[in-house]
Parts: sequence; structure tokens; C-alpha cells
Amino acid sequence: MIYNNTDYTFSAWVNINGTLGGSPAVVVGSFRIAPITYLGVTSTGQIYSRINFNSSFDIAATTTANLRDQSWHHIAVTFDRDGNMTQYVDGVNVSNTSISSMNGLGMHPTSSLNTVKIGAGNSAGNPTNEFNGTIDDVMIFNRSLSAQQIYALWRNQTNVIVAQETRSWENWSVQATPNDGFEDGAMTTSNNVTILDL
Repeated sequence: MIYNNTDYTFSAWVNINGTLGGSPAVVVGSFRIAPITYLGVTSTGQIYSRINFNSSFDIAATTTANLRDQSWHHIAVTFDRDGNMTQYVDGVNVSNTSISSMNGLGMHPTSSLNTVKIGAGNSAGNPTNEFNGTIDDVMIFNRSLSAQQIYALWRNQTNVIVAQETRSWENWSVQATPNDGFEDGAMTTSNNVTILDL
């Protein structure tokens, strides 16, 4: 869950098929009560991100890259309540829009009061702005990922820990549970690794 005044990230792989069902078509978002926030694609294939509390606090951003090329693309948006709404296409930062004016307004896009939707928006309980295409590997993080973390997601390097995920003097260990395709084996814990200096 993402609660008040937290940063967050939406991420997904998309492949657009022809005409979108609405503009912007929703890839993933949170609807019902303020804030309404989502990551989508315009009818001309650009990434569209929005965070809306009311008419006084409504910020949207659109990129210039056209994703309507029948290919897979990784798209992401990070929401840093003290800074920017940052959009990425295929691991590259393509736009930054300040959302610092919304700091303190209570960003909680996946609280129990909101409804997370994938592939369509929500208006009075009815689907709107449907996405026409394929969506895969949707992720919602309760923090604003760094550019390096977004790049690692695009490269499918989920086995990599980028420097922005560590701090000096942290202890890291790994717990692994083997599985032979039928059942889990005994969990094993590695020795600790201490991050000395970054």
C-alpha cells in the first residue's frame, strides 16, 4: 500500500495495437478519490502521466516519442512529492515536470479508498479510456525509483542492485528457497555483506 505523502512509481511494458480506446488510454492508475493518478498513452502514441487532486492541483505531462510502432516498449513514471513527475521510455528519461506544489496534499494512490486499474480508467464504476494493445509486467513501487533503477528494469536486470538502493553501513543478506518444480526445499540464508562506502 502507498499511503499519505509517499513517493511512488508506475512501470509497465506495452505494445500498442492500432487505435486506442480513449485518449489518453490508461495503462495503470489509481482512481475513485483524490488523487487520481495514472500512466497512460495518448491517441498519437505519446506517454501521458497525470496527478489530480482538484482543479487547483492538476498536473499532466506528455512526451514526444511515438510508441505506436507495433513494438514492445518499457514505460515508467516516478512521482517524487518534493520534486518531479519523471517519465521514462525504454530506460531513458524523456520528461520532468515539477509536482512539488502537491507536497503535503496526501498522495495515496493505492490506499484502501482508491481502486487500481490496469488497461482502463474508472468513471462512476464504469471503464473508460481503454488501452488497445498488450500490457505486461506492471509494477507499482512505494518509492520514486532512480533513473538507474528504471534503466535496470528496462534491461530486465532484476538480479542487479544499483547503487541507489544501498546506503553506507547497511547489512545485506539473501534468503533462497530452492524449488524443484514440485515443492519448496529448505530456505538457506547467506552471510551478511556490509556496504562500507558508496
